[in-house]
Amino acid sequence: MTLKVPEAAEHLRVSTRTVRRLIKSGKLPVHRVESLVRISQVALRHYLMGQK
Repeated sequence: MTLKVPEAAEHLRVSTRTVRRLIKSGKLPVHRVESLVRISQVALRHYLMGQK
């Protein structure tokens, strides 16, 4: 399952701007389909595990 940026922000308890910064820096991998950005739940989990 994939998440939109606002949904990922809610899971991380940060702003959408912070999620977009993580994506831009390469710390949070995404799937892009045309102009749509999707974040897999697995990628989100890996990011969270790396932060602890």
